[in-house]
Amino acid sequence: MTRRQAPRARGLVLWKKARIHRDAHAQFEGRLYSVPWRLMGKDVWIKVTKGIITICADFDPKLRRLCAVSV
Repeated sequence: MTRRQAPRARGLVLWKKARIHRDAHAQFEGRLYSVPWRLMGKDVWIKVTKGIITICADFDPKLRRLCAVSV
């Protein structure tokens, strides 16, 4: 007989809309994160989870960075 596992808590996720600057960086909480230059001037979504920032353009994660952000 198999025991069912309790569902795991997913943790807090923070989303923020941002625009990529002319220097190919997105800004979040005063820090700059570099992205591919082709995204300059475009709007992106920044997803922050425990220790990871993901920058998504057109629902495609372009950049994933480990960071020290507490949400």
